[in-house]
Amino acid sequence: MIFSVSGGIFFGFFMSLMLGTVNIISIGLKGYPITQKTLRVRHIREITTSLPLEHVINLCALSLETIKGSRIVLEDRESGVIQARVRRGLKSWGENISFEVQRQTDDTSIIKVSSKPVVGTILADYGKNLDNVEKITKYIKSHF
Repeated sequence: MIFSVSGGIFFGFFMSLMLGTVNIISIGLKGYPITQKTLRVRHIREITTSLPLEHVINLCALSLETIKGSRIVLEDRESGVIQARVRRGLKSWGENISFEVQRQTDDTSIIKVSSKPVVGTILADYGKNLDNVEKITKYIKSHF
């Protein structure tokens, strides 16, 4: 019994060490700095723009074309909310991507982009959600 418990603890420690190391290496190989912020599995970006609100919402929907396997599951243009899901693949159980567009003043809007794993208990995503928000942010900013 003692050997089973100690074996389980050793295996858990070893797997955590290995998967954590692979996560850090994966993020570093993608060119991101290794910080607590980049190692998180949930990523959020805020973008301020002076584009018309309707154009911003269209741009958010179009930006999902940069994310392979994504599809819109909810689009409420009146409230400025778009939710999408990315299908699971070899490195991920899938992601939830959301956009919240709010008018800040008469001529500026704020876009809040977030990406997180579908499975809430995921501790390492190998930079997948970071990639999602960076690709979307880059796409949107390139159309200002």
